[in-house]
Amino acid sequence: MKKVILLCMMLTFGFILKASTYYVSINGVDSANGGSISNPWKTLAYAASRLPEGKGDTIQLGDGLFIETITTRLPIGVHITGNGINKTTVKWGGLSGKDIIQLITNSHVNGNQSLSHFKLDGNNKSAVKGIFSVGRDNIIIHDMYFTACSETGAKIMSDNTNTPAYYVTGFKVYDCTFLNTASPQSSNAWFSGALEFGGHQGADIYNLTINEDAGFGIKFLANGWFKGVMVHDCNITVPEANRIGTTQDYIAVELWNMMDTCKVYNITTNGRLSLENIHSTIAGYTKVYNNRIVTTNRNLSSAIEYDDSNGEIFKNFVIGADKALIIGNASTNSANNKIYNNVFTNVNIPSTFTSSIWVHAINSNQCNENKIYNNVLDANQRGIFLKAITAV
Repeated sequence: MKKVILLCMMLTFGFILKASTYYVSINGVDSANGGSISNPWKTLAYAASRLPEGKGDTIQLGDGLFIETITTRLPIGVHITGNGINKTTVKWGGLSGKDIIQLITNSHVNGNQSLSHFKLDGNNKSAVKGIFSVGRDNIIIHDMYFTACSETGAKIMSDNTNTPAYYVTGFKVYDCTFLNTASPQSSNAWFSGALEFGGHQGADIYNLTINEDAGFGIKFLANGWFKGVMVHDCNITVPEANRIGTTQDYIAVELWNMMDTCKVYNITTNGRLSLENIHSTIAGYTKVYNNRIVTTNRNLSSAIEYDDSNGEIFKNFVIGADKALIIGNASTNSANNKIYNNVFTNVNIPSTFTSSIWVHAINSNQCNENKIYNNVLDANQRGIFLKAITAV
């Protein structure tokens, strides 16, 4: 038994020691014998194509502007790091409609890899996505700058279906900036987000700065499906001049089908927080708190859109919306929530149904047993409007 344990330890430490760092320089050469610090490769795509899966190797990008014409397909377990967002830039220079970096597998695997300390430039919306990951656990993105992609800076999915067969775990993105990486899609049928994700358990998204001139901030895809996800401590600016059509607002955070106490907190934004259990019949226990939503043009139809049960909405500050909080706007159950210690003020857009808190039961018994207390409400028409409610 001792020999078996010793052998396992030797194999384990031997595997760790095999992890290597390979170098890429703007003055390098893409050749089979390259990759060393004295003989670096020239492109990220070539470097990724030379490395095996699972060793934990790192691609170290040097200073300068790297023009990539081929999508980088990153093997499982391979990391990418640069010398900082002000020193290392990877810019798309290939055909339009491609992604810059892909981490895609056909099954659920442990990616166990990180991308950090460089800028991704989609070259005036020529690239579709900066990073596209499917099926990989433990993807960590930090200290990066995303700009000028046509759909999204980063898209991190489970199996990319509307009802996931599994949830990816261990996803973190933090200390990143997204600048104009989202756009209207399919002739304005829907709007993409600077960061898109779906089919996640335990994801942690924080310390992001998002500035969008045409799209949303953080957005679900494939019907969402989130367990215990946290989105917090972000500054998100979305377009504010006009609503999309007559009712749709630009959205800062949009999550669908939440379970296991997802949390959205410490968000500063001028856009809507849209949190809805459209397809899930399970109480999500979602918590929304310490968010600050201020619109200079007072052009939001609703600042917080919430459809879930057994959750809490507290200590939020909203100024300048038609409805500061709307509950029950979808056909799902929105009961047994607590709404307290919020400040909803100057809710004064001209509207027939302007109110600080709007609780709307579309179906019988949908919005019962919600508790609303200790809130400060300043509205030009109604503080609290209850529609088709039998018990609050």
